[in-house]
Amino acid sequence: MNLFLENIEKVAKAIKPIAKAKKVIVFSHYDADGIASAAIFAKMLLRLGSNFQIKILNQLTKKTASQLNFSNRLLVFLDFGSGQLDSLAHLLDNNIVLIIDHHKPKNLSHLNLFHLNPHLFNAEEASSSVYTYYFAKYLDVKNVDLAYLALVGYFGDNIFLTTQEKILEKVLNECVELKQIEVKKGLKIFGRFSKPLYKALAQSYECFIPGITGSEEASVQFLSEIGIPLKKRENFVRLADLSEEEEKILASEIIKLRINEDRPEDIFGNIYLIKKAPEELKDIRELATLLNALGRKQYYDIAIKLAWLDSKVLNKAMQIYSEYKKELSSYIDFALKNVKHMENVYVIDAQDKIPHYAIGIITSILSKTNYSDKPVIGLANYDEETVKVSIRFSGNLDVIKVLKPIAESMDGEAGGHSNAAGAFIPLEKKTNFIKTINKAIGDANGKGSQEQKMVHSGFRPSLPQ
Repeated sequence: MNLFLENIEKVAKAIKPIAKAKKVIVFSHYDADGIASAAIFAKMLLRLGSNFQIKILNQLTKKTASQLNFSNRLLVFLDFGSGQLDSLAHLLDNNIVLIIDHHKPKNLSHLNLFHLNPHLFNAEEASSSVYTYYFAKYLDVKNVDLAYLALVGYFGDNIFLTTQEKILEKVLNECVELKQIEVKKGLKIFGRFSKPLYKALAQSYECFIPGITGSEEASVQFLSEIGIPLKKRENFVRLADLSEEEEKILASEIIKLRINEDRPEDIFGNIYLIKKAPEELKDIRELATLLNALGRKQYYDIAIKLAWLDSKVLNKAMQIYSEYKKELSSYIDFALKNVKHMENVYVIDAQDKIPHYAIGIITSILSKTNYSDKPVIGLANYDEETVKVSIRFSGNLDVIKVLKPIAESMDGEAGGHSNAAGAFIPLEKKTNFIKTINKAIGDANGKGSQEQKMVHSGFRPSLPQ
């Protein structure tokens, strides 16, 4: 066991009697990692017989943190908190505070603070759900049945994480040994069990397929051209219905369409299936995608129950997801028509045309198409005075190192990862922010503010229908 996991075990043992004696309030992020973490922690507390509340937040901003006012509580922060320690300091004298996070932390020590973050131990970074799972397991071994949720959060956060073979292998081995997970090779397309294949391909926003994503007509034509039937025995063919040979053909043809992408593993690789889950929830990535959508649409209670594989909420969850996808389609349409090409970045200034909870997803989607050569920056109104910023880039640039000092110099705040970060800045400083970060990224890349001589070319994604 490494030093960080040893520390998680020690803290879990220390927190157990506190969680029984005090009222517990759990705050967690609204994305798949945060919800999976909250689902693990909530189930652990239920089994412990604790008196607790779960509060899901879209962000833990300085303003939100400063407004928290509690006394004699165990306050738990999952998937955030490390970067907001200075804003949480006022809670420490009168409460016990536990933080389980994987974002870059601020330094603060206090007798009442239990801070679990891999960066504090020079440990490899995984998702918060992974560390929350180990916390629950060390608190009580019967919580090992929640291991699959560690993977749900991990893969939900995977676009923000570099490959972490050791920690992923450790969790996977536990899941396989516990007979929770089956691993097979396949396409990473949402709807393996729940959608006709032509619809699944047309709605593949997470793994963008040029010329196919956004168009059911193009999807039907594509399948016909490569010899995969639309129906078998009068039923529409699902991805799960394909033979191994058919799925390999489909994967090969999709990779050809994604020829400008340098990561074929984004579309084809290991598929992780939850054995005890209803068919529609078996694919771990699909469950993570559903949790992400439910969280962003603020259906937190349904999200927690779905994470526990409660089939009673499945129909409602799928309905919400379908509506969410339609919204994303219109947001992508707007973004593609309004991308501003600057010297060193692409900018989507969505204002109120894309909601703040969706701007990160849209920015991610564009950064995976032909807008991958420079960082993509999305901006959307958060409230009347604040702008939400998202930045995505898979190249050799640590975007959080560029974003954070700029946001803070403008009375804002920032956090995130090397290839995906976010910030909040005052609305009145938006124009200056865009100019400043464009220049800073150029300087970081050694380009200064020189205009690029090469006009970016390549495929353009089809507009969603």
